[in-house]
Amino acid sequence: MGRAYLYGLMSGGRAGVDRAIEILRTEVERTMCLLGVNRLEDLGPQHVTRLRRSASLHGAPAHDVAP
Repeated sequence: MGRAYLYGLMSGGRAGVDRAIEILRTEVERTMCLLGVNRLEDLGPQHVTRLRRSASLHGAPAHDVAP
């Protein structure tokens, strides 16, 4: 999360930081809408999907990872 602010600062000073914050806020709001959640407090483990990582090139078995 901190990098977004730094990128905004480097690209546009205070206005760039403000824009980075606006982008992050919009993305969080959109994601919450897609999840059917109205408040951050309503988010829980049920909103996290575990992905199965494919086996590596070295033949290691695949394992579950959290996004």
